[in-house]
Amino acid sequence: MSLNGIVLEINRSALDSLAHLGYDRYSEIIGTEFWETPWWKHSPQLQAQLKIAIAQAANGQFISYQFQFPAPSGSQITLDFSLKPVFNEIGRVVTIVAEGHDITDLKQIQAVLEQRNQDLDSFVHIVSHDLKAPLRAIANLSQWIEDDLEGEMLTEIQPQLVLLRSRVARMSATINGLLDYARIGRSDDKIEPVSVAQLLAETIDSIAPPPTFSISIAPNLPTLNTKRLFLSQVFANLIGNGIRHHDRSDGSIQISCQECGDFYEFGIADDGPGIAPENHDKVFAIFQAVNPQNSPDSTGIGLAIVKKIIETEGGTIRLESELGHGTAFYFTWKR
Repeated sequence: MSLNGIVLEINRSALDSLAHLGYDRYSEIIGTEFWETPWWKHSPQLQAQLKIAIAQAANGQFISYQFQFPAPSGSQITLDFSLKPVFNEIGRVVTIVAEGHDITDLKQIQAVLEQRNQDLDSFVHIVSHDLKAPLRAIANLSQWIEDDLEGEMLTEIQPQLVLLRSRVARMSATINGLLDYARIGRSDDKIEPVSVAQLLAETIDSIAPPPTFSISIAPNLPTLNTKRLFLSQVFANLIGNGIRHHDRSDGSIQISCQECGDFYEFGIADDGPGIAPENHDKVFAIFQAVNPQNSPDSTGIGLAIVKKIIETEGGTIRLESELGHGTAFYFTWKR
């Protein structure tokens, strides 16, 4: 169109969209003020908005917005509309290109996804409050029963009460893991400078490995602009697994780092019992513990959380291991 909004050209698709209104010839549209064409005449408000937008595009601004207009069926079509100024060799706007794309289906899909996200939020709320509270009550009741009993009866049933509380603790840990898994990609954790060396020191301190266990960390680790909590969760799970599933108290873990283009690749390698090749793909599935015989209280969610966090942040994770020769996890993280 011209700088004052006169239609100079129209493509076949745009003309076909007016066929139901009786417009099927270019001559019926060419030379018309754009806001007076049939796409807009149903809404004086849209016409006024378009006049302002054309004036802005004529001054060199790229304009983009969405609006709805009636479809032939009587429903509403959502259009993604833009006005693009075209410049000549000396930087002067010489014409304006108008484009519209039907995004009705996309909007409907987005609405469905938003509703499902709301349903998931409701589910997370129910799990967090309505399931965890009874578990705490069960644990407290078992402790009160133990405190009230004395003598021989306590000796007989105390192991069962301890077992009951351990099962409650495991169920609570499973619920927490599921909540963490559901929240990945849905939180607005801020991006901040994170010293990987300092983060690892804090993470290892919180894990509190046995004094006989050694953890060596590569020097000159980078500082990343990233989400601290997510990266901490990844390191905590991988290092914690290396300790928890080890078959010796004097084991060791080595943490490495190397540059890989736009990413850093971190490695967490242990000298534990290893994982059979046929189980490599299974370990990242939810509720699949690496070595359940070595850690009966494992929820089997940790590595699923790790994989989801890494992939949500644009990275990848792989596993190298064989029985009797330790396990190494390598994951990439954006620089």
